[in-house]
Amino acid sequence: EHIARVSTITARHGLNIDHIDRLSGRIPEGLPADQGKGCIEFSVRGEAEDPDALRAEFLAIAQELNVDIAFQQDS
Repeated sequence: EHIARVSTITARHGLNIDHIDRLSGRIPEGLPADQGKGCIEFSVRGEAEDPDALRAEFLAIAQELNVDIAFQQDS
């Protein structure tokens, strides 16, 4: 659900996802999902139509899903 929600918001703001990489190991089988922690990196391309609205949506789902979302533009 988490990846799907981030992907939907990303696409809605005119960005294309190039890569999704797992930066952490797999959550052990049998461990409840709410006890496991993982780190995923999205590499996206494009310019957000409204960067402030994008950040606001990311903040809202981060609070709703109890996850950390960082948005960084490469220079």
